[in-house]
Order: sequence, then C-alpha cells, then structure tokens
Amino acid sequence: MKSNNPSLFASLLFGALHCARRLCSGGPVDLNGAQAEIIGLEPSLTYDAAGRLESRFILDALIQPASPNTSWQPGALTLLPAEAAEALTERDEQADDLCCVLQAEVLEDRRFRHAAARTCTGVRRVRLNVRVRPGLARLCFRHGKALFGCIVLPEAAALLAV
Repeated sequence: MKSNNPSLFASLLFGALHCARRLCSGGPVDLNGAQAEIIGLEPSLTYDAAGRLESRFILDALIQPASPNTSWQPGALTLLPAEAAEALTERDEQADDLCCVLQAEVLEDRRFRHAAARTCTGVRRVRLNVRVRPGLARLCFRHGKALFGCIVLPEAAALLAV
C-alpha cells in the first residue's frame, strides 16, 4: 500500500528520531509517577572513620514505573531526606552527607547483581545499601528529576536492641 501523505511520514520520522535520541542519550530516564513498594528494611549501626555513629540500612524495594515499558537505570536511584527532597531536586543537588546509596543491586535471574551500568525495563526489585545520618526519619526515592515513594525509617538503635 502506497501512502502519499507527507505529514504522516514526517510524524513517523520525527517519532523514530525522538526515540533514538532518548535511547542513545545515555542519561537516565525520569521515573515520573513511579511507585516504590518496600519489601524489607534491615538496619545496622556502624562507626565511621572518625568514630561517629552511623546508621546503615539494606533496603529491598520493588520499583514500579508508571508505564510498564519505561527503561530506567537502577544504579541511578538515590535517596533524599523527604523534608528537603523537592528543593534538592530543583537545584540538582545530592545530600550524600545526610543519605548516601553505597551500593545498588537489581534482581535478575533470581540473584541480586550489581546495578551500576544496567538498564531495566518495567517493574524491578532492587536492593540498596544505604548510609543515613542518625535522626533522619523519612526518605524519598529520586531518579533523575523524579521523586517518588516515601520510606519511614525506624530508629536503628531501637531495632537492634530488640
């Protein structure tokens, strides 16, 4: 079937170029509208090099993009203090002194694998090793400019005393 509709051809070409540009850009795709289901949260207390008490958590979560066909990078996930998340995201700043993802893993073939350079599509289970300044109570996930999910942290010392 032959089509003589140049605007249809131009629209299809523009769409294909737009998709190719997004795929080849190398940057993470924002997870706008995503949800996070917390599967597990395992606390531990350690001391940093200066002898200060440090809270750490192994966070196991299911990340659900708004669209099942969304490609995203688990290694680009970060966590921000909920109270400052919007302001930090607008300024494109991190808060590694307050909360830092030390390691990110993604579940593939029934095993957690290092997530640094992986790109995933759709819903994925991740495990994050996170350092959190003692006293922080709530964190939000961040991926690119997208903020989603809220994690209420238990006081690590109280959990370890049980």
